[in-house]
Amino acid sequence: MKVIEFVCTANHGRSPIAEAIAIDYITGSRLHEYEYRAASSGINVKNIRAGVTRMDAVKRILEMGKQRMIINPAEIDRALRDGNTALLMEFYRMISKTFAREEEQWRDEAFYYFDIRTQLKETPEQIRALDDRIAVFGMEERHKRFVEDLYEKSDFEAPRIEVLDTGLENPYGKTKELYFENTARMTEIIPEKIDEIAGEELLR
Repeated sequence: MKVIEFVCTANHGRSPIAEAIAIDYITGSRLHEYEYRAASSGINVKNIRAGVTRMDAVKRILEMGKQRMIINPAEIDRALRDGNTALLMEFYRMISKTFAREEEQWRDEAFYYFDIRTQLKETPEQIRALDDRIAVFGMEERHKRFVEDLYEKSDFEAPRIEVLDTGLENPYGKTKELYFENTARMTEIIPEKIDEIAGEELLR
């Protein structure tokens, strides 16, 4: 098996879309007959499942919620001044649920618009070092560094590891337009990357 993996933070936004685009392309170009496959994962899925959230991440989501008026900004500011962690976490969960609902809706619309036929995976996965990976593409530089460190500490030879595209901004909690821009860019670059990898494999 020759697996090309796409990695983001939670394996919920960018990387599953990349995986679906890759599966569509691999199937359509008949590369699956040569044992090419696509997968996706996240660098922080394990912590998310365990309910472990860094306070800097909580504050970033709270600030986004304030800007979009999902929660009254004055209430968030008051909770921050009072050090009311329980209330801040409640606000964080409320804002995150809103963002997650938006993400699912906009993702479905993007799939329809760009005619992506592969269904999204249902369960996010934590990235692991595996010996069938021939390439791993992070959505950001920090994803790339995480993967490099993971393989450096593993018993497996590191695959090709790089950032898929420096312009793929994290769309979580932002706009529908950004989801569509990211998806449009991925439909362009992923087939190019797969063709490049397949060509290199044939020359070996």
